[in-house]
Amino acid sequence: MNRVVLTGASGFIGRHLVEFLAAQVDVSLLVVVRRPLSWPLPDSVDMQVIADFRDEAAWLQLLQPDDIVIHLAGLAHRDLPAETQVEGFFEANVATTRAIAQAGAQRRIGNFIFISSIGVYGSSRKEIVAPDSALHPDHPYAESKLAAELALLSVPNRRFSCTILRLPLVYGANAPGNFGKLLRLVALGIPLPFAGLHNRKSFLGIETLKQIMHRLIQSPLQGDYTLIAAEQDAVTLASLLSHLSAGMGKKSRLFYVPAWMLKLFLSCVGQKKMYKKLCLTLEANSTQLFDLINWRPPQTVEEIIRKVGSDYQGSRRT
Repeated sequence: MNRVVLTGASGFIGRHLVEFLAAQVDVSLLVVVRRPLSWPLPDSVDMQVIADFRDEAAWLQLLQPDDIVIHLAGLAHRDLPAETQVEGFFEANVATTRAIAQAGAQRRIGNFIFISSIGVYGSSRKEIVAPDSALHPDHPYAESKLAAELALLSVPNRRFSCTILRLPLVYGANAPGNFGKLLRLVALGIPLPFAGLHNRKSFLGIETLKQIMHRLIQSPLQGDYTLIAAEQDAVTLASLLSHLSAGMGKKSRLFYVPAWMLKLFLSCVGQKKMYKKLCLTLEANSTQLFDLINWRPPQTVEEIIRKVGSDYQGSRRT
């Protein structure tokens, strides 16, 4: 049985992974948190508190040979004052990764799966990005994720394999942030000004991510890999909203507004980040990952999106 050490259990992705992995008979799960969780863990899951993830000595005491570390924890989706963003993101996303990895090297763990961001390629690209595409991080968060990748790969005397997964926006029926805002807007059934947006965006459904992670635990990749994890097809924002509406049993009510006017409006109402996150083109190719794990989602992207809409609508009725 593989022992998996998971950080970031308090977040959207982490909580889903904890509940999913706890049900797998081939996984022994230990979650490491900075403070006790506000929700009860499944009985089969152990928990350890490390108040400061930069404490390498604490990780040396906790990690065991052949462990599989999944490092999700970090600073994201949080507004920091501009003057402290660089320092804040780097302390949260780089220093902690380095400490865990250095302890892992000494304790001879087996694999380190690091959750990075597709933002290392920039906010928008005309071409479809692949793992080896040129890197253009344009925000301190993306810069810190790239720096964390480099810190992980440069740990001296390590024998463990590294799998770096660069993720786009991960969605689900209870997703936070910008996707959660979209779900609430669609559920209201009000007209939305996105019919004129033809940008193509790659996303990743939480159910797809769970299956990817389980396969990486069952058959860990040997050697170092930097991969993109995204759904097989990109979608336009208008298509995304239409399929969410269909899943909720609602008629899509989109109307046309020029992209420049929409950008101006969202900026004026304090939603400039939403425009950047959802309305620009950033399409990614995850073929290499799916080939390596010998699996692909059985559903189309459209079916996955409609299921999310249906699940969200169902959760509002309960």
